[in-house]
Amino acid sequence: MMHLVLRTWICLTALVLLRCSDTPETVQPVPGTNLPRSPPGQVVAPDSEWETLGRGYVYSDAPASDAEGNVYYVAITQNRIYRISPEGQVETFDTGTAMTMGLTFGPEGRLYGCRNRDAQIVVYTIDGEREVLVQGELTPIPGRPGAPSQFCNDLAVSSTGDIWFTDRINRQVKHVDAAGKVSVVASGFRPNGITLSADGSMLAVTDSLKPKLWAFTVGEGGSLTLVEDFFDPVMMAIDLDGEAINEGRPGTNGMTVDQEGRYFVSSFFGIQVFDPQGKYIGVIDRPTKFVSNLAFGGEKCNYLYATGLNGIYRLATLTTGAHHHAHAKVPAEPVVQGDAPAETL
Repeated sequence: MMHLVLRTWICLTALVLLRCSDTPETVQPVPGTNLPRSPPGQVVAPDSEWETLGRGYVYSDAPASDAEGNVYYVAITQNRIYRISPEGQVETFDTGTAMTMGLTFGPEGRLYGCRNRDAQIVVYTIDGEREVLVQGELTPIPGRPGAPSQFCNDLAVSSTGDIWFTDRINRQVKHVDAAGKVSVVASGFRPNGITLSADGSMLAVTDSLKPKLWAFTVGEGGSLTLVEDFFDPVMMAIDLDGEAINEGRPGTNGMTVDQEGRYFVSSFFGIQVFDPQGKYIGVIDRPTKFVSNLAFGGEKCNYLYATGLNGIYRLATLTTGAHHHAHAKVPAEPVVQGDAPAETL
């Protein structure tokens, strides 16, 4: 027994030394390992810590930043969209949101959303009206007859107005053209989060079931072409026996991109960072047990905002977000005035 304890102590000591001696650039990522662990030095501001901006949402999601640095996000169970200013002031933007699960900005700075329970993709116009772009159909969740049906989870919008959204239940990525026609452009995995690359030429998609990020080049008419093994494997959270926790699911959900083209991906392991060529750089510790999605925001767009369990959080960074659509803005006044969340800080 003593020999077993000694061997375990030696292995753990070697692991700690390896973490301290190797930089993120020299460590080769291997699925199932916890290396490297330190935040990428070129990304996170020195001595910065996660700041809690609001609590009491149960579950928040879908952060999206406008040209002024305001961040919009959803409280799914409360059926609300909130807007938080760069100074941290929170106000209700819309209510009765049909469990909206995705938000993003598109051409002319308009805010797009996935109204999941209404099977709709909508856009908020400059005068504050909500316009339905797509009316789809709900899909029941297999094996869960009492659970609400779903339509879409997350979406991305190009500078030309092309829309892609993830349909988790049917395991498809779908495209919406300017006429509102919907077509399947990728399938065969369980897509979740989705984002365009900094230059808009590539679409990246997370996988709910596998430690893998999918990369597609964007073609004519919104078509997608798979780029095999573009991203390094997603790092997995493991226990002391080296076994993957959370039933082997990576917990990859949403993601965002900075101006340098780096990808920031939420997961059970932490907020994983990949360079523009898909190479794993490192991981940023999570502000809460589960992070659902990410976005850059703030007056200079140099804060990383994270949504997830109970609250919304932000971290000062040395980089800024990649703004694809920094043009006109959504209404200066919220669509619907309402109560702030249960607690704002």
